[in-house]
Amino acid sequence: MPRKPRIEPYSLSPASARPRRGIGLWLLLAAVVLVGYAALRQVGPNLTQAAGELAVHAGSVSVGGSGGSARPYVEAGGVTRISAGDELHTGSGANAELMLGGGDRLALGPSTKLAVLEMARRGASQALHVSLALVEGVVTASIRETVVGGTDLSLDTPVATVTSQSGAFRCVVVDRDTVSVAVHEGTATVSMGAQEVTLSANQRLDARLGAELVAIDTVLPTLSWSGGSVQAAVATATLTEPQQTRYAIATPTLPGDGMDSYTVQRGDTLYSIARAHGLDWETLWEANKDLLASPSLIKEGQVLRIPSR
Repeated sequence: MPRKPRIEPYSLSPASARPRRGIGLWLLLAAVVLVGYAALRQVGPNLTQAAGELAVHAGSVSVGGSGGSARPYVEAGGVTRISAGDELHTGSGANAELMLGGGDRLALGPSTKLAVLEMARRGASQALHVSLALVEGVVTASIRETVVGGTDLSLDTPVATVTSQSGAFRCVVVDRDTVSVAVHEGTATVSMGAQEVTLSANQRLDARLGAELVAIDTVLPTLSWSGGSVQAAVATATLTEPQQTRYAIATPTLPGDGMDSYTVQRGDTLYSIARAHGLDWETLWEANKDLLASPSLIKEGQVLRIPSR
């Protein structure tokens, strides 16, 4: 009788080796967490209302609250909460600061009109999203860089939109067709229609309706924040030969007028000339109103008066 084949109850062949769980798995998990955080920061669906504080250091600021709340003026020394729907209008001699929390803040120049479109925290990241509309005047922003939380700032102007998550920049509404943006630290992105330019420290541009956005390398002063005011310390960087030509040392004009002069170069704006001489553009315009019908109407070869600081 033939013998039946023996059936082994189990295999004696070595088991296949298990994949090792090492550093690769941890790196993968870390990548997933970072991607998730980035998504929450940018498009987190859950928004919670947030508020900032307006501190008035000099002059007065008109505050029109959402829902018609009666807060007509905040005088020097006053502090009030600011949230979405509020409109701020600083007086001609005002010095005010909008504090967003965590050291992030905006300095509002005189005769500045600013509307708060949105101020809310996004999802689990609790990143603060601030959307503002600068109708007229000057705003200087300081946004610190953080790994968790932080602030996404969007500043709409009549001409372009400026966004930043880290850095210090100044935005000036020159007129209804021109806005100047200068980045002193970090980065800021300027968009106008389909155009978009990211500025780094010591770069600026003038956004004009119908014109191309062009970043210009320059030497910008260091911003020093103190008591709500922003001082522009004179830059100590050594100028290259082209920059020395562009930012020529001012020479005296008419005897006894107490002012220096500057000859406008190609690509200059009233704002860039004022910054190069440590002045506000308003001060420079005031000294040359008899020559300039508008702050944006300067021409190559014109000689401007430079008032002493």
